[in-house]
Amino acid sequence: MQQLPSQQVATDSSSSEFDGWTTHVFGATLLPSFSLPWFYAGRAQRLAEGGHVHYHAMPKGGLGRTEDIVEKFVPLLETAERSGEKVRLMGHSLGGVVAWALAHEFCDAVDTVEVWGAPLRGTGLANFFKFIKPVKEATDLARGSEFLAGYDRPLNGPTVRSIYTAVDLFVIPPRETCYAEGDRAENHFLSPRPLAGAELRPAEQVHTGVADHVLLPRHGGLLSAMAA
Repeated sequence: MQQLPSQQVATDSSSSEFDGWTTHVFGATLLPSFSLPWFYAGRAQRLAEGGHVHYHAMPKGGLGRTEDIVEKFVPLLETAERSGEKVRLMGHSLGGVVAWALAHEFCDAVDTVEVWGAPLRGTGLANFFKFIKPVKEATDLARGSEFLAGYDRPLNGPTVRSIYTAVDLFVIPPRETCYAEGDRAENHFLSPRPLAGAELRPAEQVHTGVADHVLLPRHGGLLSAMAA
């Protein structure tokens, strides 16, 4: 498993190699959002049991532009494309936007795209993000942004699965116009507040208004269960 530096331990842009994981069937790329990236460590470990996981959290100095985050994963997709392997892309929130963009750029190398609470059509909170130092440049998420408009077109080939909670009020999920006729797309909504209370661990502090959104990656298996 390759882990890019997280917010907790980031010192530079180098990565670390962890032994004990091997590629199986297809890779799994976990792309966390800007919020509380340490939540994802355990999820990445579990996902690694089924494939090669690239875990990307917040690099030192903040996120910068969304398109720059996309560029960080281009070598992974290029390798998969050359080898003929199929990659499974999974992303939460901003990470879902990154996964969505990568799937468009490397459609032939992607088997499945799974997004959790991803604002693929932009979010009304983009202007608010400008005032948060780590994400002050992540305004590619604004509704009508040129970046998002560039990927607002059918994604043919990969299976697309999305999951949202009722508290994702600022998220505009994919509409049917995102997909060409015959594309394999599954959109799911969870009932109000099914995740938050029992999911918090000791010392974790998450505002109740966004807890369901932040904790969605812990329930990524719901997508597979719903699809079964």
